[in-house]
Amino acid sequence: MVKWAEDYGAVIDSLGICKIAYQAMGLSPDMVAKSYQAVTGIEMNAADLLMAGERINTLERLLNLKFGLTPGLDTLPARFTDEPISDGPGQGETVDLDRMLGEYYALRGWDPVSGYPSQAKLLELGIATY
Repeated sequence: MVKWAEDYGAVIDSLGICKIAYQAMGLSPDMVAKSYQAVTGIEMNAADLLMAGERINTLERLLNLKFGLTPGLDTLPARFTDEPISDGPGQGETVDLDRMLGEYYALRGWDPVSGYPSQAKLLELGIATY
């Protein structure tokens, strides 16, 4: 869910659509793709749109790594990992950040140690060089 939201959010940002308005209006990726196609004449569907968002996030990752933002900086405030939830269905639980990051990196096609996207992921996204 996080990956999908990040990829779709990157597209929304790129198109200059207000993030609050698109949520309030319930704009789905399919609706945005159809609108994009109507305006530009470029064929686009929801899958293409989300792949564009994934490409954006992958390029952002490469830039972050280039400028020294290592995987060690992919973290949350200690409050999320150290302080148990005080009430509700998750009472007593904390965030298992290492597990979550491992799953996230796998979904993104990123190396779990270096944080770099795999060559296969780069080729899938059409990023031959960077």
